[in-house]
Amino acid sequence: MPRALWLLVAGGLLAGCPNNSDGTTTKQVWVRFNGDDAIPVVVTAGACDPTPLVTDLMSTTGETRIGTVTLDPPCGPVGTEHRITVDLLTRDFGARVQRAEIDAASGDRGTWRIELEQDSADERVWVRDVTSYGTAGEEREDTFYILLYEVQEETLPVE
Repeated sequence: MPRALWLLVAGGLLAGCPNNSDGTTTKQVWVRFNGDDAIPVVVTAGACDPTPLVTDLMSTTGETRIGTVTLDPPCGPVGTEHRITVDLLTRDFGARVQRAEIDAASGDRGTWRIELEQDSADERVWVRDVTSYGTAGEEREDTFYILLYEVQEETLPVE
């Protein structure tokens, strides 16, 4: 049997084998760390208050404040660059959150996902600059849904 084929067969056989002594297998899964947190983004042709909008981020039960999300500025005409900053309260939260994303909902345009970048010097901080797109003079309100994830291990029986 050719070596490449042998490695493919062996790899396929091992994929179905248990990796724990009790006959189960363990895999890593992404689990939500925060609740249903959202922040509005106003696209307007007129004047708006450019003061950054800060909203609390809550745990999955909604009982514990885990950080804040800031949108700067929270409004502006098409072409405005908005900075989204997630700032977790503790280093423990920063160590647990391994992925941060925004689901941007824009009415008829649909929803798209934006990945945030973790700050290299502070694991509690995640940032992304986004630009509002559309037609000149357009007015609308989009919503950014904040999605924070941690990795957990899940144990499954081997089939």
